[in-house]
Amino acid sequence: MQQSKEDVKQRWTQYCSGLYKNEGGGDEMVKELEGIFPSYKEDPQDILYSEVEEAIRTLKSNKSPGSDGITAEMIQAGGEQLTHEIHSLCNKAWHEGVIPEEWGKSILIPIPKKGDLSECANYRTVSLISHTGKILLTVLLNRLKRHLDPYLSEEQAGFRQDRSTVHQILILRLLAEKAKRQEKKIYNCFIDFQKAFDTIKHKIIWAVLKSFGVENKMITLLKHIYEKAQSAVRVEKETGEWFQTSVGSRQGDPLSPLLFITYLERVMDKAIQINRGINISGTLVNNLRFADDIDVLEEDCDSLHQQIEQLKVAAEEAGLLINTKKTKTLVFGDRNIEKHVQIAGNIIENVEQFEYLGSLLTWDNTCSDEIKRRIGKSIGAMAALKMCYYTHQRHGH
Repeated sequence: MQQSKEDVKQRWTQYCSGLYKNEGGGDEMVKELEGIFPSYKEDPQDILYSEVEEAIRTLKSNKSPGSDGITAEMIQAGGEQLTHEIHSLCNKAWHEGVIPEEWGKSILIPIPKKGDLSECANYRTVSLISHTGKILLTVLLNRLKRHLDPYLSEEQAGFRQDRSTVHQILILRLLAEKAKRQEKKIYNCFIDFQKAFDTIKHKIIWAVLKSFGVENKMITLLKHIYEKAQSAVRVEKETGEWFQTSVGSRQGDPLSPLLFITYLERVMDKAIQINRGINISGTLVNNLRFADDIDVLEEDCDSLHQQIEQLKVAAEEAGLLINTKKTKTLVFGDRNIEKHVQIAGNIIENVEQFEYLGSLLTWDNTCSDEIKRRIGKSIGAMAALKMCYYTHQRHGH
C-alpha cells in the first residue's frame, strides 16, 4: 500500500519518539551512587577564549548543518569577531545553566540496513546537531575528559587518548597463545547490549558524574541540555514534528561517548569482582572493554557463569539489556564449552571463532582464516578503487 509523505513522517516520528521515551526505573542505582562521597571542589572558572578557539578549529568540515542551518565552514570563516560572540554565548550558558533552543535540537536521518525496508527497525539513524552548540559541547568534553580519565579503568580502551582496538586485540591474542602453550582453557563471553547508547537513564548519568566528583555547575548545565533535547526525523528533505528525548545519550553529541563509558564504569564496578581474573605479567584481567564491546574473561566455566549473572543484574538496574542472540562464548584451548552460559533462560551459543573489534579470534589462536579474510577485503577495496579510477578517467575529470 502506497503511503503519503506525511504518513511516512508521522510513522517515523512515532517510532523514534517511542525509542527515546523514558519508562522509569533506575532509582535503586541512583540511591547507591548517592552513598558515594567523592572529594571535589567547585571550579567556577569562566570558559576561556582559547577553549572556544580550539573547539572551532577542530570542527569537521563537509558535515551537514543542524536545524539552524549553520555549517562548520561558516563558523571557521567568521574570524575573530564571530569567535568572540560564540565565546560570550558559551559563558552565558556556563553561568546561567541554559542554552539557546536550537543547540538542543537534533535532526534524525534514517539510513537503511538489511531486511525489510518498510520496517523502521531495519534502519539506523544519524543525527545532525547545531555546529555552534557543538562548540560548547566540545569545551565541556575537554574539561570532563581531564577530570574523569584518572577514574576510568585500564580495561576500558574506547574513546580514550592513546588507546585503541589494537591494545585489546593484542591482549586477547596473548591470552589465546597462553592457553595453547600451557594446554589450559580461558573462557570468553562477548557481551552485546541492545541499543546500549539509546537506553541509558538520564538520572543515573547525573548520579554517576556526581559520584566521580564532577562539579555541580557542569552537571546542572548538562541536565538542562538533556532536559531541553528535542529530535525530529527528516524524510526526503522534509522534517517531521519535534519530540522530547528522555532516555539515552544524544546522537551526534561529542560528549555522548565519554558519558556512556563513565556510566558503564559504575555498572562494571558493581558487576565484576576485583582480585580475580587471569594473570598477565602480574596484573589480573577479568574483562576487556572498548566502549560497549565487552569481553568477560575467566579461567573456569563456573566463574564465568557467576560473572555473567552479576553483570546481567547490574546492567538491568542501569537500563541495559543483554542481547542473548548476539552474545557469544568462545573458549581458548577448546572447541567446546562444558556448560553453556544461560541468560534469562536463553542458552548462549558457543563458537569456535568470533570477530571482536574487527579481528577474527579462534579457539586455537590460528591466524590463517584472519589472513584470508583480510586478503579478501583488500582485493575488494582495490576493485572498488579501480572502478573509481576508470569512472574518473572516462568522464575526463
